[in-house]
Amino acid sequence: MALTHTTAVRNALADDLLASIGNTGQLQLYTVGDVSIALLPLPATSGAVGATDLTFGVFTSDTDADGGECSYLVIETNGGTEIFRFLPGDITMSSTTIGAADTVSCSSLVWQPPA
Repeated sequence: MALTHTTAVRNALADDLLASIGNTGQLQLYTVGDVSIALLPLPATSGAVGATDLTFGVFTSDTDADGGECSYLVIETNGGTEIFRFLPGDITMSSTTIGAADTVSCSSLVWQPPA
């Protein structure tokens, strides 16, 4: 028997995640050596909980990235506290290689708790 979550539990998980991020979270891209490559802040409202998912707000692009090979990405509070991390293979990225002074943007990001 597989583990399943009710819609109410999935919504509660998404609500808790958003509360943990706070009002102005951020997306950081890191190298394998934990060096920041790019920082994309979230707006005053980090996201909205919908039907069992969390849709993040519009990220502000980093127009002067430090550059490097992206090994993992982190959603953090605006104070830099990690909330969760994921790998480039978990999302669609045009390239994991970021050049110095490149512009890095995120057109959309949705987190879904497990069903």
